[in-house]
Amino acid sequence: MMKKYNLAVISIIVSSFLTGCFVSSSRNQVADLKGKTLDPAKVPTYLEGDRITYIDGKKERVTKTEDGKVFWKRSKVRNWVADADFILPREKYQSRRKQSEEVVTRKEGEIWPLRIGNETTFYSTKSVNNHEPFFYKESNRKWQCQVDGVSEINSLIGAYETYRIECRKFNADNYKSSGTQKYWFYSPELEHYLFAIEYKSSKSRSPLKETEILSIQRGMKWLSSKEKKSLYKARRRAMENTNTGDHKKWVSKDKKTIVKIYPSKKLTMDNGVLCRNYKEVIKHDDIQQVAAGLLCRESKNKWKQPYNLADDKNPILQLL
Repeated sequence: MMKKYNLAVISIIVSSFLTGCFVSSSRNQVADLKGKTLDPAKVPTYLEGDRITYIDGKKERVTKTEDGKVFWKRSKVRNWVADADFILPREKYQSRRKQSEEVVTRKEGEIWPLRIGNETTFYSTKSVNNHEPFFYKESNRKWQCQVDGVSEINSLIGAYETYRIECRKFNADNYKSSGTQKYWFYSPELEHYLFAIEYKSSKSRSPLKETEILSIQRGMKWLSSKEKKSLYKARRRAMENTNTGDHKKWVSKDKKTIVKIYPSKKLTMDNGVLCRNYKEVIKHDDIQQVAAGLLCRESKNKWKQPYNLADDKNPILQLL
């Protein structure tokens, strides 16, 4: 059985987009903003040290960026290289059990900057070397993607307006049989998707895979360890004492970095733990980034990120 806090949303999410109704579940809400337009959204920008945390506790960290490519690492043995355009396939992937490469051989149309109605089609060839058990496989793929609307996501990371991107994969060399169908909900403000759903095919009623973001943290590699500790303390004080709608400002010693911390809605979990969403607007020279997430109160002035919210039977009993 799928996780109950997503199932209500996901099982009827496609039909909801068509009707424009509001869908909710015990942990998140998705509303189709029919007729709503957003400013065009650019391809996301990542910097070394940026970190994404998912509700199942998994983390991904940017180790470097180079020529529009982003180098991601999840563990000592799992890493990959991908385009900053996340709808494109990972160029290289490596884990303990397999290695894969996927090359885009042809691309038609452009989806970025995101606008409703933008479309793109791309073709790729993927090769997989599996070690346990050993096999080699090569396949050709075709993807058709479009920006098909705007949705408001109200989830554990907060409430944000998102572009809804739909992609369909066509399998086999003739590209006629419809395969995987994916949806991404991309926040222009955070420059990352907040929620993604994958179906085995366009006819599937239950999702094959769900991805939900818990936090987006920025590396700010230019800060000293002392400054990072100072910012950490300022964030905890803001969570404790700052009202929703207000913010606390932190400034680095050299005054080149300004971080505005915006705590927002309060959540009380099933076990009585108090949590709050937050957003941080970071400015450093010509760099501007936004971070966001969820922190839970352990004791006075001690707020920590929850670990593994994917298990409804044990909500927020573990804190990192």
